[in-house]
Amino acid sequence: MTKKLDHIGIVVKDLNEAVSLYGKILDLTPWKQGVIDDSKNGVRLLSLPIGDTFIELLQPTKAVNRYARFLAEKGGGLFHLCVFVDNYDQEVRTLKEKGVAIEEEMSHANFRLAWIPPESPSGVWVEIVDMLAIPKELLHHNF
Repeated sequence: MTKKLDHIGIVVKDLNEAVSLYGKILDLTPWKQGVIDDSKNGVRLLSLPIGDTFIELLQPTKAVNRYARFLAEKGGGLFHLCVFVDNYDQEVRTLKEKGVAIEEEMSHANFRLAWIPPESPSGVWVEIVDMLAIPKELLHHNF
């Protein structure tokens, strides 16, 4: 069962410009963790806390990946919603039984996640994360 909307992801052309813009418009400042360079997935990301959730800014660093395709096709914008679930295996199994496409399941920083491609949820990726496997410091964000 879905327990929490964790964050929304926005693909941007330039991370520094986006941080400046969101700072100016919404008075948001980056999470103390700073910029994360995820070279494996070809993306730099930075989190902007807002309430008990955050906006995740994603800048592609590879020419060919889901983030770069999105940027090329749409010029950036809302990319995904991330939800935490309390029974990951059951949730993924139930979604598959309902005929929902799960493009990819992977382990990332010692926790499991799956992606539902944008064709299913009206143009927005949905990221499903195994809440029980999240390290405590990430689960509570420690903003």
